[in-house]
Amino acid sequence: MKRFTLLFLFALAALPAFAEDNALTDYERNLWVKIISALVVLLVVAVHTIIILIKQKGLRTDYTVAEFSKNRADAALGAMTSSEVDALNTSLDSIDGIWGEVADSKGDIVTYPHKYSAIKQSLAILQQAVTANPTDKAVVEKINSYSEVFNHARTRQFNGSKTLVVLFAIVGLIMSVAFPPAIVAVILGITAYLLASRTPNFMLIAQLAKGSNKSGSWVKRTLLSLLTGVAAAKSYTVVKTYSDGSKSYDTDNSETWFSLLIVFIFTLMMAFLLPLLTLINYLRNYVIYR
Repeated sequence: MKRFTLLFLFALAALPAFAEDNALTDYERNLWVKIISALVVLLVVAVHTIIILIKQKGLRTDYTVAEFSKNRADAALGAMTSSEVDALNTSLDSIDGIWGEVADSKGDIVTYPHKYSAIKQSLAILQQAVTANPTDKAVVEKINSYSEVFNHARTRQFNGSKTLVVLFAIVGLIMSVAFPPAIVAVILGITAYLLASRTPNFMLIAQLAKGSNKSGSWVKRTLLSLLTGVAAAKSYTVVKTYSDGSKSYDTDNSETWFSLLIVFIFTLMMAFLLPLLTLINYLRNYVIYR
């Protein structure tokens, strides 16, 4: 991680030198600095999220009494007393109170962690229970059961907007026709957004409990509303009759063109908004709640 940080700092330090290139106008320098800064940020987000996803490991859910018994024998530990078993049971049972009850996607009430503080507290309890090498079957089953729920709570799912990705790809590919290197920014932008928008299940459960929709649904709803406006736009035909009996027809499609213009402007806005949303999702899903 230190090497990655140094690389990031080196890239940022190189920007002022690039900006001093005398071959560029002030406008071009400012534009390129903004573009490169955005690309560096997207690269940092993509690399850091990949590192986190690779390093994150789930808890074991296959502990057995035989394994713990062997560990105790190897460590020359005696058999667990009933008071030790009761203490472990009490400690593990406290996880239910730490996690709390929430409604799942089916509306059923379940005990599930929906705060990061609950994730940390339950992890500490589970690690202490495993370290104790319990030989009581009920305790071992509780460890495996809570660990399974814990792993599910930390598993991530894409919670962004597929519509936004499509819009960004369309605009990016069109720009790439005029400026081929832009395809690199398109690929990097989409990759960073897809990674940054992977939200842990415990956060999704919390959103569900508050009645929140998926973060990207508003983009799709807005686009569908605008496209509905295009479909509903009316054309007006003016018929002129001349003295010789001939007629001319003048069709007015301005309403349709205006609706399409709004769709086009919205598409551009969303495409340029994707890097900012990528950074917001990254901070929300990987930094603030880590």
